[in-house]
Amino acid sequence: MRSTQRKAASDSSSRMPRRRIRRGERPAGGVGVAGFARKHSWVLASALAFLAFVLTFDPKLYINGDNVDYMNLARGVRQGHLWSSGKYPPLFPMMLAPVQALFGMRLLPQKILVTFFAGGAIWLLAGVVRRRTDGRSGPWLLFVAATLIPFVEYTHYVMSEVPFLFLLLAAVTACDRLQDRPAGPHADRGLLMLALWIAAAFYTRTAGVALAVGVLFWLVLSRRPKHALVLTGLLVVAAVPWFLHLVTTKGGNPYLQQLTRVNPYYPELGTLTVAGWAQRLGVNARTYLLGLVPIAVMPARYGSTYSPPQLQKLHYPLWIAIPLLVPFAAGLWRGLRGSPARRVAGVPRAGIAADPVTCVTLTSLLLLCLWPAIWASNRFLVPIVPLLLVIWWGGWYMLEEIGLRCRLGRVRAVVLVLLLFLGVRNLVLYVRETRAYPPEWGNYFSALEWIRENTPKDAVIIDRKPGFAEFTAHRKAITFPQERDPVLMMEFFERVGVTHVVAPSLPYEDIARFLLPTILKERSCFRMVYQTSTPPSYVLEFHPEGAAGLAAPGTR
Repeated sequence: MRSTQRKAASDSSSRMPRRRIRRGERPAGGVGVAGFARKHSWVLASALAFLAFVLTFDPKLYINGDNVDYMNLARGVRQGHLWSSGKYPPLFPMMLAPVQALFGMRLLPQKILVTFFAGGAIWLLAGVVRRRTDGRSGPWLLFVAATLIPFVEYTHYVMSEVPFLFLLLAAVTACDRLQDRPAGPHADRGLLMLALWIAAAFYTRTAGVALAVGVLFWLVLSRRPKHALVLTGLLVVAAVPWFLHLVTTKGGNPYLQQLTRVNPYYPELGTLTVAGWAQRLGVNARTYLLGLVPIAVMPARYGSTYSPPQLQKLHYPLWIAIPLLVPFAAGLWRGLRGSPARRVAGVPRAGIAADPVTCVTLTSLLLLCLWPAIWASNRFLVPIVPLLLVIWWGGWYMLEEIGLRCRLGRVRAVVLVLLLFLGVRNLVLYVRETRAYPPEWGNYFSALEWIRENTPKDAVIIDRKPGFAEFTAHRKAITFPQERDPVLMMEFFERVGVTHVVAPSLPYEDIARFLLPTILKERSCFRMVYQTSTPPSYVLEFHPEGAAGLAAPGTR
């Protein structure tokens, strides 16, 4: 009897229709790993990007002298000199000053501060990307944009690029909020916050002027002349301290002088003419638009500051670079004419007049094209390199909008997978490359360490990088003048009380142009006291009265 009932119940249950689980519907009993990943995909992508910063963290001193200059300026802030530099804006040294107050001049805590700014930049970048992409590809694109090597490399250098990027993204976020609330008291507060973010960026890096111009350009394209006038007034008020500092600083701002010179390293070449400006624009446009930008958006070729110079200058051939620029150009056009696919609170919204990301990126690229061509490098792309990828990715949507008869959705998926693969590969290569300094830099720092251990504390050092000599060797250091006449160079050495000269094999032309000819011609006044392995760095004692039988250093 019971077996018959169980059989009947089983038959009746088998005849009951089973409800199919619709696509995208979560099954009862838990979301599972896949469901959790979908729900928290943006958090996971941000966490993975920050983990990449931690795993690639380089505790060594960066080989650009600006980082030591910033640390010295922060020490000056602690001593009451809030803005002692005519070259560098004061905000980044002010950020470093509290860290130094707690930990002194130790390098690691100051690097960690910059890494925290990088984490904040990821958080802001997630919002920027989320409002401009779909929910499926957006988190992956965020991870790729946040792990591009130019950006990752500067997340642990005591440099102002990453704090500036954080402030630039904050300004873009303020633009997005202003766009969502174009009128009322919220707009007034939004304009004030926008002005504060732009001012903070400008007082962190002078390149913030491009951010200001880009935001004003966006307001004009968005047909908001009143907002543009109000923002201009706020920025003029914010710039008053900068103008006062400019007119009261002896020699003015060196950036303005460097901008107008043919070559900032050789003042004797004079200032640019109209033809010179046109030539500089053309050279820089080719360097950035046909060289560095295509590699930034499709990083199949790897290079970092630690790479050999020949690898840092690798570009794609034109037959690769130009096709890569097609989506970038489409993305720029899409951002200038409006982005109907932009999302507000997860909902697509049409009628957007222009995209602030596009406007800020364009004005930043224009400033880079005006800057001396000798300094054109990935370093200056760091504050906008994630935005370049966002614009390039938006260009694929634009190509689809104009009616191309191809399945660009599948192409985008393949491209995104390729970008993820290249990004992870480049992170691995970067970790391997930064385990030690390049040989010429390792030998140079060995020479400075020898000076620290084997010279009197009142020694005065001549070095191409005096900041490094002071930071590493703990000795007073001065750079050599750009003087071809050995007699005048020797008079300078005597006047400042030089005791030692560092002659490294670093890739700087002015060492071979100015310093080595003096040493070779006046070799009787120099005695070699230390030499590293190849590529050699030399430490020379300076004796103005001369001495017999002193060896002259070799050259590369």
